[in-house]
Amino acid sequence: MITMLLSIYLKLNMLLALSWILWVVTAKSAQWLHLDIREQGKLRLARALFLASLGLPMLLGMLALLAPALYVTLAAITAQPVAGEMLVLAGLDRGLQQSLPVAQWSLGTLLALLAVLSIVGSAVVFARRWLALKKLVDQASVWKSRHRIRILLSEQADTPFSTLVLGSRHIVMPYSLLASYENFRMAIKHELQHLRNGDLGWVILMEMIRLLCSWNPFAWMWRNEFDCLQEFACDEVLVNERRLGSQTYGHCLLAVAASMSRNRLPAISNMVPKFSLWRDAQSQLKRRVLMLYSNRNNRFSTLKSLVWALVLSAGVSGATLLVFTQHSQAQEARREYLPLITVSPRYPAQALQNGVEGWVQVEFTVDVRGNVQDVTVVDHCASSNLDDCLAPRARVADPGARTQDLEEIEEMGMEEYSGVFNEASLAAVSQFTFEPRLDGGQAVETPGVQYVFKFSLRD
Repeated sequence: MITMLLSIYLKLNMLLALSWILWVVTAKSAQWLHLDIREQGKLRLARALFLASLGLPMLLGMLALLAPALYVTLAAITAQPVAGEMLVLAGLDRGLQQSLPVAQWSLGTLLALLAVLSIVGSAVVFARRWLALKKLVDQASVWKSRHRIRILLSEQADTPFSTLVLGSRHIVMPYSLLASYENFRMAIKHELQHLRNGDLGWVILMEMIRLLCSWNPFAWMWRNEFDCLQEFACDEVLVNERRLGSQTYGHCLLAVAASMSRNRLPAISNMVPKFSLWRDAQSQLKRRVLMLYSNRNNRFSTLKSLVWALVLSAGVSGATLLVFTQHSQAQEARREYLPLITVSPRYPAQALQNGVEGWVQVEFTVDVRGNVQDVTVVDHCASSNLDDCLAPRARVADPGARTQDLEEIEEMGMEEYSGVFNEASLAAVSQFTFEPRLDGGQAVETPGVQYVFKFSLRD
């Protein structure tokens, strides 16, 4: 159960990365081809892509339960363009079941433990930020309350921000903005626009994603992308639809940026993006100011958005099918057990000192977890000359040479070292790990598996 949940968790993180790469590639391509659209449309497309990357695996799981025949068909279609299995995806589940030499843990158990520790660490950081934000809001003064929105004045805040994390909608304004009523008024309109766009709900969603996937850099990239797109879309609406002057609004952004300090509280929906993974805050601010004075060509905007949406839909659908059905198709075709880990036995010191060679044939059962059980020695041979050890047995196996008996073996001096390799062989085979045999998609035991260890000084 843990392995299955961890596999789904890792594949969702993989899909998160693929959707991010798809978004960046299509956005850059649209820019190069002069098919760029307005920031508000970009924000909607990015949100739709992100929701699809989270929701399509759930729909695929429901399809596997309600219509398994259709699910298998989709899996077969997805597997066609790929030559065999994709090694990363097909080996993911069986790789999680591999045993580690430390404490006999499986790789999946270790990764699950690391994921839990990462989530706990992120939860501690989130709790500290939440308490600091709550303290700031509690110490702020209420300036106005209307339509269940509280506008607060704070001496601790350096920039305006809005938040929904505390259960209510708050807009926090720094006292420093009261020096200019025009800037104060525009900052309030900016934060109110965030509320109209539903940005605060997305902030909470991205905080949850970052909490669960704090180790995944693509989760941080998505969060940063939404931070920037939400600010750009808000500026665009205020200037183009709310008819705020571009010059006045640009001066307001510069005034807010100038009032920032390095020790400011990280807040949500700031008028200036908090950070960027590939650009600093100054370059982002410059991009916002330049956007206020650009005349974006809105011709065929609906058609451009539709084409972009179709490309994103096809890409995320194909990625979801590839990630979540490729292994199912490979698993359905694979029936026999497969060795994952084999260990070479240690050469016994007694045999090494006396120049003894030989072989040991063992038999065991591969259980449903791929571990070795019920190991027994079927046959063995040891001699100072490996050729002498093998020759009598070959003649016994020959129907025309059945007159050979065990007395010849004793005459060759093999009885003295009989069983010298057995203990080393049993110790080695007990560390073997297999991928269990599947019957109808279920792991089953495989009894009667045989293996021969050869001990040769010449090798």
